[in-house]
Amino acid sequence: MVDIAVDVPVDETTFTIAIPEDAETERPRAGGIRNSVAKELDRHPPFAYRKTTRTAGAFAGRTARTWMGDGAVLYVQNASYAVEIAGDLTRSELLAIAGSLQQ
Repeated sequence: MVDIAVDVPVDETTFTIAIPEDAETERPRAGGIRNSVAKELDRHPPFAYRKTTRTAGAFAGRTARTWMGDGAVLYVQNASYAVEIAGDLTRSELLAIAGSLQQ
């Protein structure tokens, strides 16, 4: 496993994302990741749906979408990556995590 620690200044909590070393990653086709997920979320917004433009990190300038599912959920993407963060977190914590991600 490869552990990536993301330090977030929220209650001094560190979130760790574990990625198996043999995990296969799919590279986006030429032209990057399509906006099908984002378009579908905008078309059929889930409960407590909000859009926020990120100002820091790898997704600066991109629109993050947050909503309530089994917990809080955040989805954001750029031309190379799409990230979904979910869990027993507040919307502010999700946005802080997304803002701390670097490429």
